Amino acid sequence: MKKRQVEQITTKLRADREQGAKHTKVKVRFEGRIVAKYNIRRGSHAAHSFVPGQLHLSKADAERLAACTMTADEYFDLLRQAGRLTP
Repeated sequence: MKKRQVEQITTKLRADREQGAKHTKVKVRFEGRIVAKYNIRRGSHAAHSFVPGQLHLSKADAERLAACTMTADEYFDLLRQAGRLTP
């Protein structure tokens, strides 16, 4: 994934960002609990192929999330269906 796509996902999920020396650390929360964590690398051409796995998504689903064909609610529903969120 490209950095721009990862930043779009971060914004869409209203994830917490913490600026680090080399990366931006991101925590995705659902009802106050951390459900996913990943880092955004500084370089504009840096690859982020690891992010879909850290979001518990396939590459195709992560790209749908970045491209706005999947909503944040749909993302959390996928996590719930996969057993990663408890009701």
